Amino acid sequence: MLVDGVEECDDGWYRFTGAAGVRMPTTPPPSSACGTHATGWLNGAQPTVQEGAVDRQICFNWSGNQCNWSEPAKVRNCGDFFVYYLKNVSWGCHGRYCGTN
Repeated sequence: MLVDGVEECDDGWYRFTGAAGVRMPTTPPPSSACGTHATGWLNGAQPTVQEGAVDRQICFNWSGNQCNWSEPAKVRNCGDFFVYYLKNVSWGCHGRYCGTN
């Protein structure tokens, strides 16, 4: 990925495409959607291009709590698409990051 004119390693940066959609939702998907039990969504606005990479929280909707668990993330607007710096879900294997159109 090109960041401020410098090529950086893509490790950890993800882009949603195809059946996954093109971005992470900013409202909670229902529990048990996205092929998982606890559905991950971006708690905050998608950034503008000018903002660069911003810190955000990814919430996981489960058991009636829209942010039952959370993980830190970074989001960058690349103009025609968004990329997300995501880590492995640390609290268990029943949570996934969701995408939408």
